[in-house]
Amino acid sequence: MCANWRDIPQNLENISAASQRTAQQAAMQTEQLRGINFTSGVSAAANTMTALNTMQMAASQREQLQVQHEQLRIAREAAERTATHEYAMWRDSTSAGKAFADWHRRAFPFIDYMRLRNAIWKDAWKKAIAQANSQVPQDEKRRFHTYHRAHSQLNSMGNKVLLVLGILLSILAVILLCCFGGAMGLVGLEMAEMMRYEDAEMEGGILAGTMAFGTLVILSPFFFIAGICLWCYARPRRTVKKLKLQFREEQNARLAKWGFDPLTDVSNYVGFGWGRYRGTADYVNKIERLFTSGMETRPQESELPELIIPEALEPDESYFEPINNALRIFAQDAEKLAAA
Repeated sequence: MCANWRDIPQNLENISAASQRTAQQAAMQTEQLRGINFTSGVSAAANTMTALNTMQMAASQREQLQVQHEQLRIAREAAERTATHEYAMWRDSTSAGKAFADWHRRAFPFIDYMRLRNAIWKDAWKKAIAQANSQVPQDEKRRFHTYHRAHSQLNSMGNKVLLVLGILLSILAVILLCCFGGAMGLVGLEMAEMMRYEDAEMEGGILAGTMAFGTLVILSPFFFIAGICLWCYARPRRTVKKLKLQFREEQNARLAKWGFDPLTDVSNYVGFGWGRYRGTADYVNKIERLFTSGMETRPQESELPELIIPEALEPDESYFEPINNALRIFAQDAEKLAAA
């Protein structure tokens, strides 16, 4: 008991020292946490400053871009005003300008009427193509679409995938058949020998055949799917081969009869122009180009083409009825303009 009482002061000192160490550790941890919080605060402040600077830079760039766009708009408007003023001076103070202004005024209805004629002519050709299409026999149309559908399938990626898949499945099925069939046959013979019958060889053969047949049944889906893939791949090829010669003959016959094939995509096709002379289209295009660019190029009076409506073709029995109807409209318009 006395020894224990003597140890009490020492124990109290140990407890006091431990408490001091604990307090020191707690103070150190508190300082570390303060340092971490300070660092985090500094990082957050730095990130905030970076974001603010980025936003300010973006806003500054947007403002600069707006200023540049505004300057470009002002410069463009100034250039247009200058060009308009210079054109007005050239138009009012020179004989070439006065001649172009008069020509430009008369060219506007001329170009409008030429565009109307072209629209009527294109519409007439659409009706002519539809009329020719209606004269093609239904069997010929069916062969045409069948051939084109098979030809597109033959060159498609899906058809090539079917070929590769069919070949791979066939090879896999043959390999599995050889491996499993041979293995099953050996297993059957061993099982028959283990029976120790007098007719072990016969029993082994029966078992081997049975197991080989079972293997063939198991692998039959591979052969079936492979056959379907190869059949689907070969079907469009057979169709193309079967119809190719007849397709070419019928297409050549349509081209020889009408000069175009009404079964193909000919929505914008125009067989020939409505003008009697070959340079009619070039003449109209030249007037349109000069009409739009003359204010900038400022042509001389001698460069201005005369505004004369080109002569149209006369109706012909070899033409489709919509073509002849359009030509009759052009002839009537020409008579009215000549009378005016």
